[in-house]
Amino acid sequence: MVLIKEFFPNPSGKDTEGEWIKLFNNSNTAVDVSGWQIKDASAKAFIFSATDGKNTLIAGGEILTLDYKTTKISLNNNGETIFLYDKNGILVDKAEYTGTAADGKVYIRAENGKFILSGSQAELQEVNSIPAPTSFNNKSANSGAIINNSNLGLNFSIGIFIALVLTVLFIFISKKLELFSGDE
Repeated sequence: MVLIKEFFPNPSGKDTEGEWIKLFNNSNTAVDVSGWQIKDASAKAFIFSATDGKNTLIAGGEILTLDYKTTKISLNNNGETIFLYDKNGILVDKAEYTGTAADGKVYIRAENGKFILSGSQAELQEVNSIPAPTSFNNKSANSGAIINNSNLGLNFSIGIFIALVLTVLFIFISKKLELFSGDE
């Protein structure tokens, strides 16, 4: 699964010269992102295309860095939403922050799936060694910024609930069948 791993909305200096978004393929197999899109809150979109001469294949466990020069998406410093859509237009991931983006700080998806604020560019080398999650959480608060992503935790809870209901239903039906088989 490809997800948003990091983003840098407010670099020191001119933003468009330093902003970037990093995608991470947390699966073991390569994913071709041809036709996929990244959009921001203003609906500015970048569409991945192999005809641009860019490699659209992200190997398993690999990171793809997309800078402003590539995407032409300028991330807002006062709240932004980044959307990642697959080639069928299905939302794959979303990252959102409110408030003012910290100057020179990078938002990084931690092991628990929540985004954290990094200290500096130098610290990123250490943080980048954190394995990306196979699932991620929906809400996180970091130093006045709120980051939202898909909520797999809620989906897991719903799945457990459904499994319990099906188990009870199975036991109920089994008991009813035993009653009918005893009548013969």
